[in-house]
Amino acid sequence: MKRFDLEVILLLIESNKCFAIKDESGKYLLKRVSLFKFESLMTTITSIKDIKIIKKELYLYVRCPMCGDIHCYTYSIRDLLVYNGLIVGGCELLNNPIFYIGNYEKVKKRITIYNEINKNIYAMF
Repeated sequence: MKRFDLEVILLLIESNKCFAIKDESGKYLLKRVSLFKFESLMTTITSIKDIKIIKKELYLYVRCPMCGDIHCYTYSIRDLLVYNGLIVGGCELLNNPIFYIGNYEKVKKRITIYNEINKNIYAMF
């Protein structure tokens, strides 16, 4: 394999992701984490009830801050490593976003927009 090919592969495989999850007060908690250490999020984020990696799939169990149910999300580890977009996990009942996984800049931008909208809504009241 040529050096250039290896560099392209390493650029495509980005294991460090940003994870943002909505807490009970409606604010997003933002954490940077490697996909290989994703389970460490359970120690710092109380709404994550369980994280399992089984047969190259990530199972994420999250208590929804909006409806109170525990929702389960399943993602392919391979897809998470290669995909450079933004993954949105939402409440199955209310259809609202609960968490974002992806590139730090993309997640931060989405949270900033969310916070601006909420600030403007509260200002109207």
